[in-house]
Amino acid sequence: MDPSVTFPLTSNQILIADAPPRLAYCEASKTQALVRFSEPVQTAEAEQAANLEIESPAGNLIHSAASPLSGLSLSYNAGIRSLVISGLSFTYGDEVKFTVSNVKDLAGNVIAPPNNTCTATVGETVPPAILSCVVSEPVTEDAGGTAAIVFTKDVIPTGAGGALGDLGNFLLVANGLPLNTSAASISFAAATRTTTITGLPVKQGDTYQITAKGITDIFGNAMEEDGSANVCSGTVQDAVAPTLLGIAAHAKAIVLTFSEAMDPKTISVPPLYAQYTVTEGGAAVALKSVSLSTDGTIATLVPTTDLSLSGTLTVVVRDVKDKAGRDISPNPTTAITGVGVQVVIPGHGLTLFAVPMLFTPPDDDPAFVLGDGAKVARFDPVFSQYQVYPTVKFGFAPGQGYWGRFNVDTPLLLSAGQLVSTLTPFTFNLPTNNWALFGNPFLGSLSWNMDALSVKVGGGVTTPLRQLVGSSNPVMETYAWAYDSLARDYYLVSDPRIIPGVKSVIPVGTAVWVKSNTANAALVVPAPLASRASVPVETETPGDNSWSVELVASAGDATDSGNLLGVSPGRAVTVASPPAQPELSDFVELSFLQPTGAGEGGFRGEVDLRSAVSSRASWEVEVRTDRAGSEVRVLWPELSRLPSRYRLRFVDPTTGSAVAMRTSRYYSFQAERSGITARRFRVELIPAEEGGLRISGVSVVPAGRASGGGLAVSYALSQDADVQVRVLSATGRQVGVLTRSSGRAGLNQVAWAARGADGRALPRGVYLVEITARDDEGQATRAVRTAPLR
Repeated sequence: MDPSVTFPLTSNQILIADAPPRLAYCEASKTQALVRFSEPVQTAEAEQAANLEIESPAGNLIHSAASPLSGLSLSYNAGIRSLVISGLSFTYGDEVKFTVSNVKDLAGNVIAPPNNTCTATVGETVPPAILSCVVSEPVTEDAGGTAAIVFTKDVIPTGAGGALGDLGNFLLVANGLPLNTSAASISFAAATRTTTITGLPVKQGDTYQITAKGITDIFGNAMEEDGSANVCSGTVQDAVAPTLLGIAAHAKAIVLTFSEAMDPKTISVPPLYAQYTVTEGGAAVALKSVSLSTDGTIATLVPTTDLSLSGTLTVVVRDVKDKAGRDISPNPTTAITGVGVQVVIPGHGLTLFAVPMLFTPPDDDPAFVLGDGAKVARFDPVFSQYQVYPTVKFGFAPGQGYWGRFNVDTPLLLSAGQLVSTLTPFTFNLPTNNWALFGNPFLGSLSWNMDALSVKVGGGVTTPLRQLVGSSNPVMETYAWAYDSLARDYYLVSDPRIIPGVKSVIPVGTAVWVKSNTANAALVVPAPLASRASVPVETETPGDNSWSVELVASAGDATDSGNLLGVSPGRAVTVASPPAQPELSDFVELSFLQPTGAGEGGFRGEVDLRSAVSSRASWEVEVRTDRAGSEVRVLWPELSRLPSRYRLRFVDPTTGSAVAMRTSRYYSFQAERSGITARRFRVELIPAEEGGLRISGVSVVPAGRASGGGLAVSYALSQDADVQVRVLSATGRQVGVLTRSSGRAGLNQVAWAARGADGRALPRGVYLVEITARDDEGQATRAVRTAPLR
């Protein structure tokens, strides 16, 4: 074979140089048979009856080139590399033999003995079913999870995720709620009979259920949709090996931070702790103890003798596993650090950061800690303005937050000061009636647990933040604002039990905005080793009285995310916007508006959670931007927390347009050509059963002779919609469009004459009738039925 020749191969085709094709598999029913090749072959030769011999039973030749079988029909399906043979009359239980000759692969290699024969036992026709399914967590934070669904036998790619597949053939549910599959993609591998769906919003530990519908095998047998053969379920599996994210060391301890919760049985194995090899300046360091944090992500190694503060430490970690039994990657992992504190600041430009160490001047100077040319700013709450170093001289302090610009990830080795005590509470003094930047003072992540965080006014008693929820005039706000340097936008931090779906963790080395509404107040943060403050709080399960939906506004490269509407259990929650970044140029801003509240025009904020809603509710939204002439989008990334009994509609009063939010991902409009554009919208909550587009009562039956034969298709619509009815072959090829028009609510009918586009009668076999309906809000639904043509 000429090695310079290339062939157009699809993703499920494998080309083996100079290796002729072979018969890999065959099966037979009483009237049909399937013969699969080991690789793609040329269609014309595969479909020549003269190239096939059939023995039934084996040894009794019933078809050959010299004595062809009457009524035999051959059809090659390239998608599954299989020849479908129809028009047979086998006896149940007989062994039949197929011999193929003169058939070439795409490289021109001819099938040859002994690899050109295949035998099968004639069996009863059994419809396909789901053999197994596995759903795995995302490999990376923004990738989405993956579902793999394996069928018991060969199925037609249409409906199983092939080139003509459709996510509409699979209903995916996690934790009892339908998954948002707007960002998902689907594929089908015929060789393994596996459908793969990627981009699913799932996480490890979620319970899932997958229901398939409209699946047909190569013989036209439809999967039984009985809730058993077409359903599988399980728990989302861990798909990611743990890694070592960071190392820090001071005189008394070595702190290892892992990417996920680890198995304590592998982290700490006394008395030798052989999983760790620790050396300082080339000398071995013995360990006295190894402990794991409550959340399982931080291991603390305590040496038998104090480490030298100026020393260089090397730690080799081996054979430690996460809770799913996966070894650390790589295994072993080597980490080197100075004895002090190491904090890594993300390098994506402007970021909020903290320095968790108490320095003695002049060691607190930003130039000493970050190096010459440091670009740092802090917020002055007295004058509500930023102070930029070195124009204004200041030093770093634990508990304070700072803005900085870092173009690459910047590890800070902090070895000239003292760590904040992990045994006593940390007190952060708040300004009078203003915002302040609070930095995580500890070496572990800090959870915004409102039962553990508290506020103190003057010399009074401390009050847990949870007791401030619902107050008309709280001494401080019960939420915080963090900054995503990659997205260049703020995101909300709070207790998920109060604001469903919100993030709740302040990572090591980061800072957030907090707000005081009185004088002489202080935020009291419990010590991580003396309380449960750093234990992640449990998120309340979404339900009718606890759910949220995020809205995101974008214009060019400007983004505003973290805007939440929904319901908070038993209380209303509104959240004000934080101060702008030090260097704000182009912007887009989304706000929720309320007719009542402080200030002229009412409240304007980024979170509007109602204490309760009836079957109907609405939220007023305003989007502002200075990106003149740009396309502006309002997106809703996922609606998985929205209860299934509700629908959301995004309404533009300016144009009168409305879109169904479950079936559309965004709404867009054009900004004005100059100045600042401000547009108002409305999000409406309505019952799911109201206005929901449904197709029901689908019937496909032979048409009477008076109608010219063919098939009669009838279906019912729940409301007026645009409808397309198509007929597909068993391989998924479109053979006819019955109608493409407006359908009325109620019963609709259409006839098919069983003729192709050239007007010729189509051969007998199993076809598929596909009905697709779409309403004026973009909501779409689809139904597929088999249509045997005799």
